[in-house]
Amino acid sequence: MSYIFITRPKFDETTSYLYAWSSLIIDEFKKSNFKVIDLKKSKVNRKNVEKVLKKMKEKISFIIFNGHGTPTEICGHNNEPLINTKNKDLLKSKLCIRYLAILEKSWEKK
Repeated sequence: MSYIFITRPKFDETTSYLYAWSSLIIDEFKKSNFKVIDLKKSKVNRKNVEKVLKKMKEKISFIIFNGHGTPTEICGHNNEPLINTKNKDLLKSKLCIRYLAILEKSWEKK
């Protein structure tokens, strides 16, 4: 059985949109017989993300992170860092899509 792991924080206008739109992604994966690990709202914190990645790492085929972040950090509920340089090895050899609500560095350069 193949799994996807998706994080869906919902604490501001932008993450609320991402939360809603991601339900379409979840539906498509379920139609393709994937099991979905859907971490939602305030449960999108570093402790829970690390727990899922450590326990299910070999079974997860695809990871989707929704939320804010920087080029070196993925954030969850209330912008709590989920993945950064300290725990990036949890993602080694995994396909991840990072939906960043605000790319601060990109906007600063314009």
